[in-house]
Amino acid sequence: NIEKNWIFVKISFNNMSLFVGGLYLSPGTDGKEFFFKLDDILWSIECNNDVKYMLLLSDLNSRIGQSGQLDDDILSGCSISAQRLSMDEVINGRGKLCVNFFDSHGLVVLNGRR
Repeated sequence: NIEKNWIFVKISFNNMSLFVGGLYLSPGTDGKEFFFKLDDILWSIECNNDVKYMLLLSDLNSRIGQSGQLDDDILSGCSISAQRLSMDEVINGRGKLCVNFFDSHGLVVLNGRR
């Protein structure tokens, strides 16, 4: 059952909500099915709640290489670098699924940023 691969918690404070999700995509799990079902879950959360912030902590067993670079102005005023530094140059099929999924939900990969 693929739904056992994630958990979400809603934290409310000062009229704001933070959604924290823990995700695990095991090497033997179908990545397309995983992201398809996760997409439904996230859209449901986003449509049924006033989501201002979302943090996903994950082990997706994917390789995204140098993907996830951002324009400098997106993170202006933050202490997080817009550029990812990764020694891994490979983007595998799961990595492409991850990048597309993150982009469709406006999520930013933090690994490899200073």
